[in-house]
Amino acid sequence: MVFAVLWLILFSATFVTVTSSIFLFADILTRKSNDIPRGFHGVALLKTVVLAALTCFTGQLIAFLSIPFGYFPWRLRKPAPSNPPQTPVVFVHGLYHSSAAWFAYRFSIGTRGKRPTYALTYSSYFRTAAHISKQVESTVKTALAETGHKRVFLVGHSLGGLCIRRFLATSPYAQAVAGVITLGTPHQGSILAHLASGQLGRSIKPEGTLIAELSNSPEPDIPKFCFYSSIDNMVIPGKNLIPCKKGWTLEETATVGHTFLLVHPPVIRRVRAILNELDPIT
Repeated sequence: MVFAVLWLILFSATFVTVTSSIFLFADILTRKSNDIPRGFHGVALLKTVVLAALTCFTGQLIAFLSIPFGYFPWRLRKPAPSNPPQTPVVFVHGLYHSSAAWFAYRFSIGTRGKRPTYALTYSSYFRTAAHISKQVESTVKTALAETGHKRVFLVGHSLGGLCIRRFLATSPYAQAVAGVITLGTPHQGSILAHLASGQLGRSIKPEGTLIAELSNSPEPDIPKFCFYSSIDNMVIPGKNLIPCKKGWTLEETATVGHTFLLVHPPVIRRVRAILNELDPIT
């Protein structure tokens, strides 16, 4: 049974890697070197696609193996000390993942950084973006109540970033948000969503319902950071990683795959540094 599960995980990671890398290769061929995300040519193109495939495969393996732990909150939740000096952070994972996606971030920012961290888990099959936005609101309320703070930071990966944007546009608790960071978020949708299973996954097509809703939604004037990789293999075309609205600070990461953003130490350190810049350690 264990070997069957491991083979299924290996097959799934391989299938996702090969399929997404083909789309990524085709997308990069259409880019220019001064585009955002930038293009690659010649030997650099081949090296880039190989690196994307390797980091995608590694990231998918870690994701598949960690997902179940997101359904055991007692393993992942770090109790917040009373009246902590630092503003808490709420993490929102992406499609088909769980709160376990954030284990590396919560260790760096929470355990080592002494900042209260919260992460929610939602179903990618039986929920809509509206439901997830309500979960974000509930988690924000919990963070505020348990820490005594009046403000929180929100960090989202992939679809999680879109759900955060919807929360900001619809919730009265949006005024409690001190800043937002998105990682590999398809701000303008992804054509790979045509292959997604479930209503939620298909809502992030470039012409999907969630993307259309967010394009007409207001956004608060708070610090907003968009982290993107030039070889993100899940957001195709790559230009859709960039928000179409003003007010976002763009941060290009190292050339790594979509899910590898969740475990890449330089990205984690940069996110932690931004949080400390906005809310200095006391």
